[in-house]
Amino acid sequence: MKLFSLISDHLLLCVFLSLLWGTTDSTTTITATKATTVTARQSAAKTETTTRTTTNLVTATTQKTTPIAKAVQKNTPLAPTTQKNTPLAPTTQKFTPLHPKVENKTSLAQINLTLLTSTGQTTAATTTKAPPDNVNRVNVTTQTENSITLTWNKVNNIPTYILQYGDITEGISNTEEGPIVHVVTPLTAGTNYTFTLFTSDGLTSSGYRFSAVTVPPVVPWVNVTERFTDSITLEWENMNKAWQYQLQINGGVSGTVSGRSTDTIRKVVTSLQPGTEYDFSLTTVFTGLRSTPYTNFTVTAIDCASADWKVTNSSIKAKIEGLFSKATAHYGSKVYVSDGHENVSFTGLYPGATYNISLVYEKSSRVFLQCEHKLTILPPNLNAHCEYWAAGYSVLIKWTDPEGEWTNAEVNVTGKTHTVASPETKIIIDGFQPAKKYKVSVSSLSGVRRSSEPHVFYCQTDPRGSFVMRLFRHLVVFSPYCFSTGLLLSIYWSRKTANKPDVSVEMTKCDGGGDELYEDYDDVTVLGTEHDF
Repeated sequence: MKLFSLISDHLLLCVFLSLLWGTTDSTTTITATKATTVTARQSAAKTETTTRTTTNLVTATTQKTTPIAKAVQKNTPLAPTTQKNTPLAPTTQKFTPLHPKVENKTSLAQINLTLLTSTGQTTAATTTKAPPDNVNRVNVTTQTENSITLTWNKVNNIPTYILQYGDITEGISNTEEGPIVHVVTPLTAGTNYTFTLFTSDGLTSSGYRFSAVTVPPVVPWVNVTERFTDSITLEWENMNKAWQYQLQINGGVSGTVSGRSTDTIRKVVTSLQPGTEYDFSLTTVFTGLRSTPYTNFTVTAIDCASADWKVTNSSIKAKIEGLFSKATAHYGSKVYVSDGHENVSFTGLYPGATYNISLVYEKSSRVFLQCEHKLTILPPNLNAHCEYWAAGYSVLIKWTDPEGEWTNAEVNVTGKTHTVASPETKIIIDGFQPAKKYKVSVSSLSGVRRSSEPHVFYCQTDPRGSFVMRLFRHLVVFSPYCFSTGLLLSIYWSRKTANKPDVSVEMTKCDGGGDELYEDYDDVTVLGTEHDF
């Protein structure tokens, strides 16, 4: 009886405390079984197991309220009672524990309450708690190429969470005050990840799902494939066809480029200035995130052909607009150098030679070929003279082989031009008159370049051809008259002789007649000799 009374008092005290605190956060159920076959002298053994949680109900089985319990509730003196050996009717009483305890080691909390009876029989009671809530929000605070930083507030001060993404599961525990900061790494650059965050206190929440992306990577290379005076062409690797690329030239946005079907992207930038340096940057863009920009520089080319080149037979000079570090002129194995000033000058050159001129721009151990140009300087001047030829009806013009390169010699006489290929150094020209003077000019050519000053002189034809020509002309003119006169005289004398009779003539010897006749003949002979041509 004393044991039974002690148990009843304990239960009434629990009811009193439950009403005093008035809380309903949790309840405890106690199940007890008492044997009915024992006598009043036998002592009843009782085993009580209590489990407190934040969400579970525990059903308790107690004895009926006796007059003693009523007296306790009314704050009246306890009256003596008697205990019958009859089974106690079960009742249920709820109360709230002062300090709930969280079990984190199992996903399902089971509490077995076993009350031992005098007969050794036990009865088990099972308690199940609800899973915790999900986090309200996850903030993505930092994103890099290989990591994402997440921040969230704890749920009911629960320190343990589980993060899942892809095939990876991470356990996260933080007992410090304040929000939880977690860095997810290593990750792949330029990738969209789907995360699920579970709250865990032994049980796990349904999971908070969200997405976050990593920053795309910087392009590994950019090549300047073409450089012109007003444009450049850039090429780079298309690392992912879902990404875009933003190009900037000298800080200004040149446009956004994407390549859905090619492995290499090509971009032509126009409206540039000749011989100008340009800085460019290329940024990879993915879902609004921008990579570290790829930066470099290039320079547009120079139009050397449009420059005002001034050449002599030994020098080249020009004023060049645009960036260049030095200029060189090559002829065979010889190299001539001019500094990087805008005024290019080469001296001491070989006359008539063709020089390969190149301008380069050097910066940061890089060399940019700005332009190449072939230029032929003036050929050497010729020194010429003429000689008699064909009795003055032709002329022979000769000149000395000059020092330098020349391809042709150009001879001009009486408005007519005659060309002689190198290395010939003379020419015979017909169609002249003897004993006359003609003006002649001789120039050398090297390609299209003409010598600076032609050699001008006067050529005198051979005068001997003039006397012979005059004699021949006289003979031709007077010979018909002589022939016709002789013919008439011959006819006349022949007729006169035929009509006259024979006449005897006595020849008288004159003194000295024979000698006189001979003298006359001698005179005739002399005359004939003087007129012999």
